[in-house]
Amino acid sequence: MNQPDKVRNMLDTFFEVHPQAKISVKMRSGLDITQEGLTMIELLNQYPLTEVIVHPRLVIQQYKGKPDWSAFEDFMKICKHPMGANGDINQPDDFEKLKNRFPAIKRWMMGRGWLSNPSLVQEIKNGQNTGEMHLTNILKLHHAFQNLIQSQKQMPWQLQHQLLVQFWYYPSMQMENGKRWFRRIIKANRQETYDQFIRETLENGSKEI
Repeated sequence: MNQPDKVRNMLDTFFEVHPQAKISVKMRSGLDITQEGLTMIELLNQYPLTEVIVHPRLVIQQYKGKPDWSAFEDFMKICKHPMGANGDINQPDDFEKLKNRFPAIKRWMMGRGWLSNPSLVQEIKNGQNTGEMHLTNILKLHHAFQNLIQSQKQMPWQLQHQLLVQFWYYPSMQMENGKRWFRRIIKANRQETYDQFIRETLENGSKEI
């Protein structure tokens, strides 16, 4: 973010080798200051990108504080590419407020909000907000993810468990007594224990999730 010359060299080299390629760029609003993001937008304007997705936090913030949507407005004024927005869309209301504020934005990216609640997109589109759908979608996603890592025949259970713990980190934030529930996932470090605990969760249904 604070080394535009390196970004220019990278993009020049890429498009020299792949002149017909279509790529998008996702960026923060800067490393230390927003001016770095504005400089980067002006640089990106010189290349044939399909879109620029902006998460209006500084890199040094990580995920702390709140997105600076006023800075996002500044980026919109100078960006020549279609823009996407990303940052703290955790509830349908979050999306509605941003959509109303930025009606020109047609591309939206959801990260932690969707990882916490895989039903979020459906809730936004359909106006639904039910624990049952939330539970069903999380379990479907878990089943697909567990099948994926189990297909790696050489992967030991210890590593599988680490990946499954990471999977449950964000969904647990949406659960009643989620911190206690997540600690039990961490402690379920034997495959039989883990599988049994997930079955118990499924039987409890929306009482747990």
